[in-house]
Amino acid sequence: MNNEWHPCRYVDCKLEHDGSWVDGKWYEWEDIYGNREVARMKLDAMDHFYPNTKIIKEENVRRYREIMEGEN
Repeated sequence: MNNEWHPCRYVDCKLEHDGSWVDGKWYEWEDIYGNREVARMKLDAMDHFYPNTKIIKEENVRRYREIMEGEN
């Protein structure tokens, strides 16, 4: 397995109506240690579906949370 992949399951997934993932859309994920993070989906990962999924690198997680907290 390539080191860039993190085994995980998706939490509160927001799937499109056709069940596909959207490139660049934010998804929250939980890794095998129970840590939750937010990351973007990559186009070549769209064929991986919940619950047996993998996700790419975390991307601007702190900034994302700052934005979300600011909207509440």
